[in-house]
Amino acid sequence: MHILIGVLLLLLLLFGPQLWVQAVLKRHSQPRGDFPGTGGEFARHLLDRLQLENIQIEASDAGDHYDPAGKVVRLTPEKLNGRSLTAITVAAHEVGHAIQHATSYAALAIRNGLVPMASIGGNISVFLIIGGAVLMAMGMMFGKMVAVGGLALFGTVVAFQLINLPVEFNASSRARARRPPRSAPAPPRPAWTRKGEPNKRRFRGSCRAYLENPRQLPGLRR
Repeated sequence: MHILIGVLLLLLLLFGPQLWVQAVLKRHSQPRGDFPGTGGEFARHLLDRLQLENIQIEASDAGDHYDPAGKVVRLTPEKLNGRSLTAITVAAHEVGHAIQHATSYAALAIRNGLVPMASIGGNISVFLIIGGAVLMAMGMMFGKMVAVGGLALFGTVVAFQLINLPVEFNASSRARARRPPRSAPAPPRPAWTRKGEPNKRRFRGSCRAYLENPRQLPGLRR
């Protein structure tokens, strides 16, 4: 019984946060009439404002993500063409990953290197853990070895998440609008400082302006 409870807790730890995020995104996925542009248009607007015109935006059926190898922000059709809060938020978040890549954010490179290992571990570990628990319940001693192997693979998933969570929070913080623009746009200037950090004020101001008074943004009017 204790083994089964432990397995259930591991499954909850593995899938619980993902299910919660999906529920929140679904709750805010209804189109809004006060958004003049789609998620894809908003992403393009932000990238251009940050002088990242070389990064492309494409539709994808493989989920929303930023591809650092191809320098492409990929959004699912409902995010790319949608005018919901979810579409706008996800688009800004993926642009945040593009900023991380452009500024050589170290944690992003480490996370990308762990993706293959974590993917294999996530797909196999659950079956090994459950299978090992069943075998042990049936009195088969080698079931313990199977379960331990599953736990070891699950450890790669945990290690990945420990690195991935700060990366995701950082991407969202870069996409968070805190400061609205206070005057007319300044003359063109480099989007990166000497230390390689992005001009976060322009990025945040653009996000806030879109949400508070979107019709003032060029290129996003109906």
